[in-house]
Amino acid sequence: PIFLFLIVILVYVFTYFLLSQTSFGLRLKATGINFFATNRFNFSSERYIIYSFIIAGALAGIAGFSQVSGSYHKLVPTISGGFGFLSILLVLICSRNIFLTFIISFLFAALIVGGSQLQIKLDLDHSLVGIIQASFVLSWLILQRVNLEKKILNIFSKVLTK
Repeated sequence: PIFLFLIVILVYVFTYFLLSQTSFGLRLKATGINFFATNRFNFSSERYIIYSFIIAGALAGIAGFSQVSGSYHKLVPTISGGFGFLSILLVLICSRNIFLTFIISFLFAALIVGGSQLQIKLDLDHSLVGIIQASFVLSWLILQRVNLEKKILNIFSKVLTK
């Protein structure tokens, strides 16, 4: 497990460096934000979409390797357990902030791993982890809506005062 944790840290540092310190990362982010605007800057958005698929596939392969070698020690048909959908949710929650993504994903991983211990030691249902995750996401969405409403009111108040 220590070796796998070091791999996660290395992948995290590499991803941070790639996205924040290189022109490739800037172009990749620009493609993700507005596909059509990037065509005006004379670089192929389609190429960067393919690059993002390749990078995401490589990262998913590393994650699958860590699941097989670290947790199960064999190939199980249901090995993913919906982690792909969970990762999409985490990235949307974190608004593409790589530091926040690391912290929140670590929290959700601790909840998932601790869910089996909740069932064994405290005799609680394993679905409690899903309820905790859902309540976290719901509260986050409520906070985001409040912040969005404040921003909209701020914009309209500036427009109306002019």
